[in-house]
Amino acid sequence: MNVHEFQAKQLFAQYGVPVPRGKEITSPDTATAWANELNTPVFVVKAQIHAGGRGKAGGVKFCKSLDEVKAAAAGMLGRNMETYQSAGRALPVNLVLVTEANDIVKELKPLLQCAPENSRLSRRLSRKPRRALRLYAGARRLKQKNGENRPWRYR
Repeated sequence: MNVHEFQAKQLFAQYGVPVPRGKEITSPDTATAWANELNTPVFVVKAQIHAGGRGKAGGVKFCKSLDEVKAAAAGMLGRNMETYQSAGRALPVNLVLVTEANDIVKELKPLLQCAPENSRLSRRLSRKPRRALRLYAGARRLKQKNGENRPWRYR
């Protein structure tokens, strides 16, 4: 499933999760108009592509004026962007997200684990979903800490 950042933020907001105000933009002039409406000291313009590593590839720009927002949007829209996660392909940037900048206290990344409908894993998840997710998250942390690639087990 491919979900852009602005779509994920819309879903979070729909369920009451606080997210910064932002809007998907298709032109530099619209970016300037939205930034003017936001009325915040610092804006963030983010390229919307289905790959991580946009910041390192120049797809995330912090702007302090409306002119900088317009220039950043113009520099991203209509271009192709290649990141370390795009598998050597340059992906087209057709949308940018213009949002207010916030101090990041803690970054949370949602994880969605899908299992075949009639698999043993899906039956276990349906019986005790919180425990299974807790075990999965713990195994992920252990795997990342030790650099190992061992599967987690549900008990």
